Amino acid sequence: AGLTVKYYENQTDAENNATNNITSIRATTGKTIYFRLENPDGCFVVDSFSLIVNPLPIIDNIVTLSQCDTDNDAITDFNLTQANSIISSDANLIFSYHLTQLGAQNNTNVITNTTNFTAPNGTVVWSRIETTKGCLRTAKVNLAVSTTTLPNTTNFDLYGCDNYISDTNPENDGFHLFNFNDATPSLNAIEYFKNLFPISQRPNLVVTFYENEADALAEENRITNISNYRNIIQDTQLVWVRIDSNLNNACFGLGEYLTLHVVPVPEINLGVD
Repeated sequence: AGLTVKYYENQTDAENNATNNITSIRATTGKTIYFRLENPDGCFVVDSFSLIVNPLPIIDNIVTLSQCDTDNDAITDFNLTQANSIISSDANLIFSYHLTQLGAQNNTNVITNTTNFTAPNGTVVWSRIETTKGCLRTAKVNLAVSTTTLPNTTNFDLYGCDNYISDTNPENDGFHLFNFNDATPSLNAIEYFKNLFPISQRPNLVVTFYENEADALAEENRITNISNYRNIIQDTQLVWVRIDSNLNNACFGLGEYLTLHVVPVPEINLGVD
């Protein structure tokens, strides 16, 4: 109690209790500040500390997140976390999403269902982007709903014979190991869907596969073992296909465009002899 503290830009002024003490300063990182701590009896100590200026996150402050619409009502589900990589390439940043810019600045009006946010075309949300040191910026995220450009009749069929694979995958059990890279008759599944678009777009298209609509919309739990995928629905299964551009994350196609067919093999009974 009764201690006083004064801050100075050099040690001599702090030791001499000069009148040019400071209460604030604009400085670069590494700047040394000296302080004088004195009790009512006039005994004092002088010491120092360094100022550290932590950088703000490097971001694009206005971005657009596109999502396909599967029923043409201009309303769809967005996985807002997909905007993270559009806003910044820094994987160490902390993102949250908010309904207003003020909410992003004050960390209020938080959107909790970020991977399943239902919104119409033209909706705007705001992202709060923080570094591990707590420095933050905000970004405006425009949500764009694009109509799927592929007709509902689009379909690619894959067939597999229901042969014996193992004791857990017996003959004619309705399950098969499919390779989406198999050509039927001349193109595999990925090539087929890319070829539905103009040649100029094809090099930048990314085709991914999902077991249900929710995962396809959220771009989560995609089917990764496309060269050895075992169907989860017996005999016939529809697979959700998503076609995006890796340039701007625009969604060009989304639907149950891939059909897996498990074809039973003939059962033969020649008797005892």
